[in-house]
Parts: sequence; C-alpha cells; structure tokens
Amino acid sequence: MKKLLSQTGFTLVELMISTAIFSSFLFLITGMMLRLGRTYSKGIISSQTQNAARAIVTEIGHSIQFSASAPTYDNATYICAGSQRYNYNLGKQLKLSGSLAADQTAVGLVADNPTACPGGPIANPQRELLDENMRLANLSITNSGASGLFTITVRVVYGDFSALDNPTSTAAACKSGAVGSAFCSASEFSTTVQKRL
Repeated sequence: MKKLLSQTGFTLVELMISTAIFSSFLFLITGMMLRLGRTYSKGIISSQTQNAARAIVTEIGHSIQFSASAPTYDNATYICAGSQRYNYNLGKQLKLSGSLAADQTAVGLVADNPTACPGGPIANPQRELLDENMRLANLSITNSGASGLFTITVRVVYGDFSALDNPTSTAAACKSGAVGSAFCSASEFSTTVQKRL
C-alpha cells in the first residue's frame, strides 16, 4: 500500500487574502505619508511667509528709526527712509524667471540705495525682500500723529492666484477648503516705530 505524503503550504485563496490585507496596509501608510508631507510643506511655507513679513517690518522700521529726516512714501509704489529706498508692486506674485503672467512681477519688494529718492531707476546693489511665489498685499506707513511715530503695516501672501480670495487687494487671503490651500499662507505684521535721530 502506498503511503500518502502530507503537503503543507498556502492555498491560492489564502495567498489572495494575505495580499489584499498587505495591499490595504500599504495604501493606508501611503495616504498617511502624503498627508504628513502636505502638512510639512504647509508649515514650511507658513514659516517662510511669516519670516518675510517680519523681516520687512524690521528692516523698514530700522531705516525709519535711524534716518535723519522723516520718511517719504506714497503707500503704492515706494518708501524712502534715510539712504534706503523700497520699490514695490502690490498684489502681484513674484516670479524670478521665465515669462510673466498678468498677475506676476519680476520685482516684489526691492531695497536699494539710490542717488535720489523717489525718482530714478533701481540702483545696484539691490535686494529682493520677498521669496518666489510671494506677493506683497499691503505695505503702508502712516504718521501716528505724535512727533516721530510711524506705523508700518505689512501683509505678505504666498500662493497662486486661484488659491486666494481677493488676490490683488490689501486683504488678500487663502481660500478656505480650496484644493490649493495647502500651499497658501498669509501673514500680516504691524508695528509702530519712533525716529531716534
């Protein structure tokens, strides 16, 4: 009589079930990693936007504080404080290379040391104070009434035209619940400085 050998192993059904479970597990991990990556990118963009707005307020504030005369400005295109001039375009996204769309500019907020202020072309060396894809929604200086007190307000927005509500206004903000809102950020700073000289 022949002895039957017992075979051990997995059946095709068992292999299909384990493959389905493993695939579902990988799908969940991939979704979590993508969500984590989006959250990380959003945090980086938000931090860069806040840092840019804070740096602009600080730099213009120092220029006003240590200038020998009161700043001149038109709250639309330029600010002159001491030897510094700040030329800017409100409501336009900064694009540093390639062709420009209607809502983009090659000059967001440039600081330079001109021979005359406000007139004249942008002098070299010049520094761009915004990062690419940022837009300056608001930059205003108001005389606070008291002697030598000036209030500086800056609003910087990061994001494409389609991700923003009122992208060309001083109140530009990220659309809530929009698909592109993960890559959108708005930051506003305001400070009051007093001339020291």
